[in-house]
Amino acid sequence: MDKLELLLFTLGGVAIGVDTEQVAGIITLEQAEERGMEPAPLHRMMPFGGRPVTYREPRALLTKGDPPRAVVIEAPEDILATGIDAVHPLPETLAACSAATGIWGATVRKDGIVLLVDLDKLDKALTRRGGSGQNIPTIRQEAVL
Repeated sequence: MDKLELLLFTLGGVAIGVDTEQVAGIITLEQAEERGMEPAPLHRMMPFGGRPVTYREPRALLTKGDPPRAVVIEAPEDILATGIDAVHPLPETLAACSAATGIWGATVRKDGIVLLVDLDKLDKALTRRGGSGQNIPTIRQEAVL
């Protein structure tokens, strides 16, 4: 049985998983800026229904793209090994809407549903949007979409 390792974190009350094969590393926002990167907040690349999104412990997830990008996520919680057979594709109507945001499926863990995000698709969205890391919301500052 094939396995998929997912890096898990929660953002805006949504559990998100990304394939660890697409992750080059996780560093602080300061380290990303020292490397000349402009971290782009994940909530600006994904639909969060207009709800405020607050980063309590923001981290820069480095993609394996060329060039690597820094995506602001909440500090990771865990790594989940799951079988490919436990991954559920999005319904056809949702799949059409989520293609630009990188959401490609979902899996279930004991405490709820985890949305699966493709970092390559996010990287393309980041490239199209310019990737500005300005005004990254933290515990002291909320951003409303």
